[in-house]
Amino acid sequence: MSSWNAAGLRSSADTIRGAAIPKISYNRRMIAKDLLDILVCPVCKKPLELRQNPESLRCGQCRRVYPIRDNIPVMLVDEATIEPAQADQNRTG
Repeated sequence: MSSWNAAGLRSSADTIRGAAIPKISYNRRMIAKDLLDILVCPVCKKPLELRQNPESLRCGQCRRVYPIRDNIPVMLVDEATIEPAQADQNRTG
C-alpha cells in the first residue's frame, strides 16, 4: 500500500501517475565543457575562462566579462563589462 503526500504524489517520489521521474543531480557548473571549449570573445576571438562569483565568462586578452544568466552565456558586446587592469601588472619595479 502506497502512502500519498499533500501534493498527491507517492511519498517515495519515484513516480508520477506510474511514470518514472528522472533523477536530476544539480551541478554548479551547468555550462558544458565542450561548449566552453568553442566559445571565444566576440571582440578579439580569444578563449574565455569561467568565473564563479558572479558566474561569468572572462576574456584574458581584452578583459571583457560576459554574464551568464539562467545558465546561458550572454555573448553580446553591449552586455559585457570591461574589468580594469590590475595595479600589480602595471608596476615596473
